[in-house]
Amino acid sequence: MAKGPPGEPSRRRGQAGLSCPKGSRQRGATLVPDAVNATGRHGIGIVWAQRQYRTEWIFDQATLRYIGERDYDTRTGTVSGESAIIAQAFTERAGQLP
Repeated sequence: MAKGPPGEPSRRRGQAGLSCPKGSRQRGATLVPDAVNATGRHGIGIVWAQRQYRTEWIFDQATLRYIGERDYDTRTGTVSGESAIIAQAFTERAGQLP
């Protein structure tokens, strides 16, 4: 697989493939091709399963930016928590609103 510039998708011969964010290279991580955050936005999920919990980090399919996460209770199969990044901005000082 040919690797693109840092932060950009890598390409497989004959198909457009996305490289996994750094966290997905850790032991026990699994790729979920169509994950959904708390606002219903679709992306690529990286999942870690632990004893009774499963955590899914969700990244935008085009930019690979983090857009949220979803936590599951593996005993009941229910969502135990979820989040979504709605907006991000930079400010000059801590505590300052954009």
